[in-house]
Amino acid sequence: MGTKTYHLVTLGDSVMAKVVFLRQEYAEATYKEHYAEAAVYLAQVRELNQRAFDLHDEYTRFSEENHKLFMQDPLGHSLSDAALAHGDRCNANIKERIRLKAESSEALDKASKILTWIKETFK
Repeated sequence: MGTKTYHLVTLGDSVMAKVVFLRQEYAEATYKEHYAEAAVYLAQVRELNQRAFDLHDEYTRFSEENHKLFMQDPLGHSLSDAALAHGDRCNANIKERIRLKAESSEALDKASKILTWIKETFK
């Protein structure tokens, strides 16, 4: 093998090593970026679920108060404004929990897709 050929082969090997190195760096950066994005969605899921659980506790308290008011007038002849307000708060609470669960499911779906992509891409 001549000197020129040797230098070209060495240069080619060096370039290929650099390409492989850059590919690995890019893959690692891409992996970290996507993983961080998935982590944001998972944190959002955790926060939304916590808010939904807190609302459920609040709903339970409202329901107990509503039950006490109802027991004072089981036939509902003189339901007070307080009882009606409790009922309205319970309904609003339920709607908010449904909204939070839908938002949570959407965020979980996004995180799942990202993590699946990472798993398939970086086997």
